[in-house]
Amino acid sequence: MQSGGNIERLCHQRSVNIVDHLGSVTCKVNDPLDAKVDEVSDAEHRVSCMNSLGKYIGSLESSGNMRKRNNTSVQSFANIMTIHLNIYA
Repeated sequence: MQSGGNIERLCHQRSVNIVDHLGSVTCKVNDPLDAKVDEVSDAEHRVSCMNSLGKYIGSLESSGNMRKRNNTSVQSFANIMTIHLNIYA
């Protein structure tokens, strides 16, 4: 029969093993989750940029400032934004 001290040490060691295992499982879950959170954050940034571009072009169209001569600069701006968004895609 085991003495009280041996049982206590065994329980302590089992508790340490359980906590260690839970820490290991937490790391295995958190690492992929953090990567997905970063992906979502990048996607939100791209959507925000596209919304800003749409609002800018919409304001030009509604104010009548989008004349034929300005069309080139708006198209250049749209091309730059498209390139920027594709770089971070």
